[in-house]
Amino acid sequence: MLFLFHFLADFFASFPSPLSPYFIGVYGVDSRTMAMVIATLSLLSSLSQMFFATRPLFQKSEAQFYISLSFLILPWALIPFSSHIYTLFLILTMAFLANASFHPQGAALSGEHGAQGVTLFVSGGIAGAALGPIFITWLVSNVGISGIAPLALGIWICWTILFLRKRDYNISSSIPQQKFSLQFLLPLLPIWIMVGVRTFFTDIFHTFVPIYLSFQGYSLVMGGMLLSGGVMFGLLANSIGSRIRTQFNNRLVNLLSFGGLGVAILIFTRAEGIIPLTLSYLLADFCSFLSMSTNVCEAQDLLPQHRTFASSVAMGLSWAFGHLLHLLYSSLLGNQVTIALESAGFFSLGMVVFLLLFPSFFQGKVYEVESS
Repeated sequence: MLFLFHFLADFFASFPSPLSPYFIGVYGVDSRTMAMVIATLSLLSSLSQMFFATRPLFQKSEAQFYISLSFLILPWALIPFSSHIYTLFLILTMAFLANASFHPQGAALSGEHGAQGVTLFVSGGIAGAALGPIFITWLVSNVGISGIAPLALGIWICWTILFLRKRDYNISSSIPQQKFSLQFLLPLLPIWIMVGVRTFFTDIFHTFVPIYLSFQGYSLVMGGMLLSGGVMFGLLANSIGSRIRTQFNNRLVNLLSFGGLGVAILIFTRAEGIIPLTLSYLLADFCSFLSMSTNVCEAQDLLPQHRTFASSVAMGLSWAFGHLLHLLYSSLLGNQVTIALESAGFFSLGMVVFLLLFPSFFQGKVYEVESS
């Protein structure tokens, strides 16, 4: 069931980026403003994950999963009634905070089943993020923004019926309440850096590609198709990355991820025609998703007695770092779309050099501490 929960969470969380060209047109804002809105939402969501990871209410209650997903889904029914970019931001803030309350505990519970459990959990989110962009762009292009309201209400009703009919989801947890401590954070520093920087690069890519395509004369649906197709390839890459980590190590996975992502982004910005654009985009997403679940597994292995906290760092705190960089970067280069994309490609290749120059830094050690 955690697969389904994560699918729904990331299905709705994937809507803002592909709809950014639509919001730019409707609200009369520029690309920098829209990019900063998306980055700020992602930053708030990620930062709050550590808060939710340390609250007992969000660690042991089955009802928490229902409440979180309900508050994630229902705000979208209000989107058609939003008349200003600030109203849109407030509505999406509620949805993104609900999304944040779900992730750390879901990842920790999946970790009870080892690397395969984490991979399956992450795959659920990837599948939702893959279907979301192409579906929402098709819906808005053919039905209009008003179609989001019945979609959200319909899914919420189905979700409520499913929850009431099947209450035993086997998601109650014996994971102890985690209190923040610097001694927990230090072993996870390499993971924090790698995930944070990768998040920054993928944020830039996913935010600006729909806008870039719109400037090139392509339709809203085209951007949604690329976002969905890339995440579908990411679903395969997530599984492959997990196998590479098992056979070799997590550092190799990150080397391949950063290297392939950098090369693919630079090819994308120089591509002409739909086929080269599509192939380079799919390659970029494939490489970025290689390390998606491996870094979460690595964090949980480094801090085995505190999986919830480790997950909140590998997903929440690390993502927040990446989203913060995205926010600052967008405020500077938000209206220079091509430059923003190309520089992300070069910086990604720079991370490969960093990983090669400092290999010992990324050789993590298991840190055993008593549960609080």
